[in-house]
Amino acid sequence: MSEGRDPTAEAIRAIGQAGEESVLRRLSPRRHRWNELGELDDRIARIDERQIEIAREIADLEEKLHAARRADADALERWISGGEKGPRPSPTAPGIEQRIAERTDDRDALDKVRDSALRRKQDYVEQHRRRLEADARKHREDAHRRYQEAIADAEQAREQLVGAREAEIWISLFPAVEAAATPVTAICGGLAKPMREAMSQLTVQVGASDVWRLLRADADVIATNATSEQRAKLAGSRTSRIGRETHWGASKEEADFAAAERKAAIDRARAGNTTGWDS
Repeated sequence: MSEGRDPTAEAIRAIGQAGEESVLRRLSPRRHRWNELGELDDRIARIDERQIEIAREIADLEEKLHAARRADADALERWISGGEKGPRPSPTAPGIEQRIAERTDDRDALDKVRDSALRRKQDYVEQHRRRLEADARKHREDAHRRYQEAIADAEQAREQLVGAREAEIWISLFPAVEAAATPVTAICGGLAKPMREAMSQLTVQVGASDVWRLLRADADVIATNATSEQRAKLAGSRTSRIGRETHWGASKEEADFAAAERKAAIDRARAGNTTGWDS
């Protein structure tokens, strides 16, 4: 095979360079639940695989043909130089040329088979479009409902996690004034560091994977969240181990909030809010 030549890549490019209509017929949703359409796509994919195999074989045969022609010429030269003694050397190139012709015919026939398969796919969609549209619409509505329900469940679960962390801190610090403080409940505790880590690839367009990564980081922050003063109090407590293994250095934004929270906690206590948290 010639250096740098990739017959598989060449075959794929040839398939991709088919007419616009052929290319458009290949398109299908990345996710669908129509078995008939999937079977048609699978058949087209198998045809493409055969095309690639044949293209690779033709490329190999062409390399062999070049070598055979050189070998045939050398053999004929030696025969003539030797006085043409014995039978004339039989050339090997014609047999390879015949095989190339056969495989080229196979490739061309597969082109027609693929075109026929693509037409069947188009005919199937056009004949059943209304049914498929109705099914797709119902599937989309069901998926939309499940997504909304999952969001609602996640919202409720987040509130439960926030409350569980608040109770965990309170039971460790009560009756100290720090027990009544409430850590920031904004996403990732309102801290820049976990936000930057979770959204490191943030651009104008936010990918869904960025959102999931951010929500996971938010859950981790909430599970260990506390104000700076609460952490200091917890670290000095002989009876509590909360926060020791997950402690991180206090940022300026967190320190500012902690000071405001301490004042708010005292104000709430004076006003008679014994829970320290909004109901």
